[in-house]
Amino acid sequence: MNASVIGAALYAVEVIGIAAFALSGIIEAARRRMDAVGVTAVAGLAAFGGGTLRDFLLDRRPLFWVEHSELLWLVLALALGSLIFLRGRHLALTERAMQLPDAIGLGLEQWLCLLLGASSATLMRVAAVLRDWRIPQWKTEQ
Repeated sequence: MNASVIGAALYAVEVIGIAAFALSGIIEAARRRMDAVGVTAVAGLAAFGGGTLRDFLLDRRPLFWVEHSELLWLVLALALGSLIFLRGRHLALTERAMQLPDAIGLGLEQWLCLLLGASSATLMRVAAVLRDWRIPQWKTEQ
């Protein structure tokens, strides 16, 4: 597979995850009857909080949402669009309404972690076979 295709797929997964977490933040803020600024702030915290913490722990600069400013615009558009949609429809926000976007965001992250973990374990095993590494034996039976 081409590296640009993999990079585009990972970016698409990241965008879908950010949108899903932003929607879960929007739903929670709307359930608590926050104003437009509160809804946008909670959506931004839900969407970018984990990635920002990751970037700080890895000492990565610039932060991913600063590097990709289109993600900020996406969260802002989702927040404002959902405010207009929810006010016009007068929907009751239940716990079940929050589960779908939250599950999508968590599922995408878990899938990505599973994929990265499986590929790194496979590569380590291939390296072990190629270099003829042996499993250390602490006790030898005599």
